[in-house]
Amino acid sequence: MTRNISKRTLKPGRAARLSLTILAIMATLAGALTTVTSSPEPAAAQTGWFEPSKPYRGYFADPSVFWDRPSGRYWAFATMTGGAYLPAAWSTDLQTWTARDRYSNPNIQPADETNRDPFFNDALVNEPRWALRQDLGHWHLQTSIWAPGVARIGGRYLAYHAVRCGRTPGSAGPRACWSNTSPASERFCIGVSASAQPQGPYRSQRPTPLACSSDPAGAIDPEPFIDHRGRPWLLFKSEGVPGVKPTRIWARRLDASGIRFAKGSRLRKVLETRANSWEGNVIENPSMVYWPRHNVYILFYSANEWRSANYSVGYAICTTPTRCRRTQLSPLLASTTPAIQARGLLGPGGADAFVDRQGRLQLAFHAFDAATGAGSTQPRRLHTIQLKISKDKQRLQPK
Repeated sequence: MTRNISKRTLKPGRAARLSLTILAIMATLAGALTTVTSSPEPAAAQTGWFEPSKPYRGYFADPSVFWDRPSGRYWAFATMTGGAYLPAAWSTDLQTWTARDRYSNPNIQPADETNRDPFFNDALVNEPRWALRQDLGHWHLQTSIWAPGVARIGGRYLAYHAVRCGRTPGSAGPRACWSNTSPASERFCIGVSASAQPQGPYRSQRPTPLACSSDPAGAIDPEPFIDHRGRPWLLFKSEGVPGVKPTRIWARRLDASGIRFAKGSRLRKVLETRANSWEGNVIENPSMVYWPRHNVYILFYSANEWRSANYSVGYAICTTPTRCRRTQLSPLLASTTPAIQARGLLGPGGADAFVDRQGRLQLAFHAFDAATGAGSTQPRRLHTIQLKISKDKQRLQPK
């Protein structure tokens, strides 16, 4: 699985702005002249500035969205963009999304960052100490942090991330971060950060990862959810070897703090790729929701190639958080779905389910604009759609 990240800054000075513009142009040209690899980190120069307190309609991939009763707002988070590890935006109507405010205290930025930015508004203010340090061409972004999942657990807000790990046993990362069977650049583990407020600042909570995997690519796409008894869980995926070893989605119960797994809990396989189907070789971005109105668990996932118009969203109906089965052979959302075509979109994916303040089931997702087409250099923007369920609770469709 791959993700775009932005190397754009948050309103730097004139010299920095010029140098970053040159870097973005060079990256764009390079992307046009070379073949995309299996795990690129392109500049995504189209993302623009994630300007504090302003409506935002740019790059916002792998969204995580929830209704927060204490603040009276919906909050959305995404993979790195606009110079932020954890871009955070809020809405009251699921239509207009506003980038979070800048911090009023400039010292909220990490102490080792001397290039203080008066517009700094990254919800995540420090990366895990075990993260692999990389040169991403940005004064603040020092490692790769992808696909966040955010939820209110134990009276505070927890953000789970897929983070690139240390390269070798002697590096900053623990032994679980490295593998003799895969390049270090491909290995991820899951970290967790906490904040007293939904908008942050989020700070890393553990000296070591919460979860890793023996999978060559590690553990990716973490997503928390709360079951009908109020207990927190974490889902994530292992990449496998596309076309050879299936991609798998896993679940494990967390303890009440949300930063450790529950005592006596164990990792359980929930779903894996289905051969010879619309899913292709990969399923990812798990999102489970308990819908009280219908007393049902639903697991959503994305499948096929993320940078193509074939990327789509599927689902499985679950009797428990670990017992799920697909109830239809076609995707819920695809480029050919009438509701997606009507919006002028392609390749819907990265879906995240949530129950809105009226108790309705909503699905947040990213998609390409059909006018510009799909591709690794095209922006994936945030959208939401309401869903309805059949009387037998086996079929979903856009409302």
